[in-house]
Amino acid sequence: MRPLKFIVIILTLFVFVKQAKATHNRAGEITYKWLFGYTYQIKITTYTNIGSSGLADRCEDTLHFGDGSTAVVLRSNGGSGLCSFPAKDGVSLPGGTIKLNEYVTNHTYSGPGNYLIWMEDPNRNAGVINLPNSVNQVFYIESYLVISTFSGANNSPVLSFPPIDKGCVGHCFYHNPGAYDIDGDSLSYELTNCRGSGGTPIVGYTYPTTGVAGIYSIDPISGTLTWCVPQLQGEYNLALIIKEWRKTLDGNRVLVGYVLRDLQVDVGTCNNNNPVITPPTDTCVLAGSVLTKIIRATDPDGDFLTLSANGGPFGVSSPIATFASSPGFSPVSGIFNWSTVCAHIRKAPYPVTVKAIDSDPNINLVDFKTFNITVVAPPPLSLTAVPIGSYISLKWRKQMAKQKNQNESPADDFTSELISSLNKDHGSRIAYNLAVDTSPTHVKRWISSGSKQLDLIVSNRANGGLPEGRIVEIFGPPSIGKSHIATQIARSTQTLGGIVVYIDTENGTSVENLAALGVDVSKRFVYVDTHCTEEVLDIAEKTILKAKGMAKDVPITIIWDSVAASSPKAEL
Repeated sequence: MRPLKFIVIILTLFVFVKQAKATHNRAGEITYKWLFGYTYQIKITTYTNIGSSGLADRCEDTLHFGDGSTAVVLRSNGGSGLCSFPAKDGVSLPGGTIKLNEYVTNHTYSGPGNYLIWMEDPNRNAGVINLPNSVNQVFYIESYLVISTFSGANNSPVLSFPPIDKGCVGHCFYHNPGAYDIDGDSLSYELTNCRGSGGTPIVGYTYPTTGVAGIYSIDPISGTLTWCVPQLQGEYNLALIIKEWRKTLDGNRVLVGYVLRDLQVDVGTCNNNNPVITPPTDTCVLAGSVLTKIIRATDPDGDFLTLSANGGPFGVSSPIATFASSPGFSPVSGIFNWSTVCAHIRKAPYPVTVKAIDSDPNINLVDFKTFNITVVAPPPLSLTAVPIGSYISLKWRKQMAKQKNQNESPADDFTSELISSLNKDHGSRIAYNLAVDTSPTHVKRWISSGSKQLDLIVSNRANGGLPEGRIVEIFGPPSIGKSHIATQIARSTQTLGGIVVYIDTENGTSVENLAALGVDVSKRFVYVDTHCTEEVLDIAEKTILKAKGMAKDVPITIIWDSVAASSPKAEL
């Protein structure tokens, strides 16, 4: 019995020590970044109390990947000295009472699926007004990742503004995460409860009190959280979910992930008033042009103001947007500038969130405003439409969406000279500047395989398919539908007004089957019956040469069904 008692005593003492060294977490979130394949970089970000000998400092934390596996992740930000190498010490924020901690790791998933990524850590800091017995409540955050076979890479929203804020009794409080999505997914926002152990809502947690006819809500589109007005001094924890939605080929939007942010607000008393940003208007800009916006803010108390901006245009491929503003007494202004290029064209708008913060000596108050920028492609030049039979031929001249950069280096001039010299020496066009010239590998037309999902896989684009001007092999075991796909391609070719040459070396195609799948054998269809490989190649060559001599710009598809059933002439 004595050994059993000894073990029980040791375990009890261990639990006591663990609780005594709680980290007193204030806020945090989990974000992820796609690297390649099914491999993602995942980052835990937390804000914890420092300054007391009774507080533990987490040099490492445990992350659950949502696929049944976990990892102990070392802290990766700050200097060295407190933690054992290679873990870092974290970064103390101005004021010396809060530490920013980042834990970054890579993880490879086995394949497509839905994964709930989470971490929990004892405990939260003491004295949170709307969270009973907060010092004994586990701190929990999570994010949701959808890895799909067909929808491409998936990154979580990027959150630009931190989850630590201050508020004032009797004055509206505002928070905006400054979120944007580098994949172009649409974002939505909603309030939620703070979570405890296992991700369950904390019993007794309440939204903060607002007073009579007060407001506690979040704008589902801009993401600005409004609390009008705080009633009591103290610390409050709030939580929100940022969801990302992706548009499918059929036009619907599906959830592809979310981030749960747990944030803390320290409310005090003051005679301060919120600054006010003049609402910027949403803008549509032609790719290749420069967008400049002047953002203005004022303060009712004439306080010293600082303007900043974050959002999608600051995280795109170069050139990125810039925002220049000098802090000063009210009123102040800032200049947003973005030189757009063709690579910035997308259907989803780019959100930009502007933040104004005053310099009141007691409590700094803020204002947020969000505006959207849509980058559209330049219109086609010299557009002509010529009716040809049952379809219309459209032709236009490409307008480039790139302006000459005034800061181009001498290497750029050398590039142009080299291209010109190579073409001149060879007597024909062999060298190209793909930023200006039409690529020789440019696909003029895509022919559907009959399956939207297969078209997307083959072409990596919506409404794609098989590229015109290429040789495409449909490979696979017998009787899996290769001839069926070929017939669907024939139907798509005819739909575009094109001609089909069907070389049937298997003698397996029937008129009934072709008609049942929508192929019109009465016109624009040539059936060839041969088993000789040389004859097949000769027919293909003659067809291509005749097609080049046609005045009509129509697709011609040659189907060889199949290579395996053909034999050289010497073997026949």
